[in-house]
Amino acid sequence: MGELFAADEVDTIHGVGTKMTTIAGEVRGITVAPGFAAVASAMTGSALAGACAGKDNLLVDLLSRAAGRVEQIGNACTDTGIDLIDTEEESASGFRALGDF
Repeated sequence: MGELFAADEVDTIHGVGTKMTTIAGEVRGITVAPGFAAVASAMTGSALAGACAGKDNLLVDLLSRAAGRVEQIGNACTDTGIDLIDTEEESASGFRALGDF
């Protein structure tokens, strides 16, 4: 019985999962300078100040959510790789049992 999945395919899936998890950590490490807050305080009462108010926090929140999603994808890739290995082992075990029968 040949392998259902080539080892390099499973390694690729694991590699993608690992890379995505690394990227999520890097995104979480991005520091956001309070640029919008600086504009808002420098131009108090202006339409631009109103538009900039709270945007630094929004940007931090969006980056955090993006990192969470990327991490979920990375975890899904890792889980898929593990499932493929388990499926491969279960199939091989089943075929061995049939051969013994």
